[in-house]
Amino acid sequence: MNRTEQLKKQHESINQLILETNKLVKEINLELNASEIAKNISTLAGILQIHLSQEDQYLYPSLMKSENPEVMKKAKMYMDEMGNLKSVYIEFKNEFNTKSKIMTNSIGFEKAFKVVFSAIEKRISREDSDLYLML
Repeated sequence: MNRTEQLKKQHESINQLILETNKLVKEINLELNASEIAKNISTLAGILQIHLSQEDQYLYPSLMKSENPEVMKKAKMYMDEMGNLKSVYIEFKNEFNTKSKIMTNSIGFEKAFKVVFSAIEKRISREDSDLYLML
């Protein structure tokens, strides 16, 4: 499996975890699912860490060496954008990585969850339909 295929496979894992977590969040009683949601938040943090590390080590350096200025420009844009999303997710994870943290601020959790997980889904979709096609 080449590196691009690995990154796409990681995207599939991330999307699946987001779908599972989204389903748990939408169920009637958040408290029943809060432990599983917290576990998924931490698991996703680990997967994202590995994924971003691989992008930083392999994907972006190869794109930044492109002779095509448009490819270099897009790679730079994605790199800059991801730095912000990464820090937002880390902050979210630190705020809601346990059942008690979720239940203490369930309204804040639900709002933050929608924003952060939606941003990750959009980012993955854009990478798959734009950035990865340049490889």
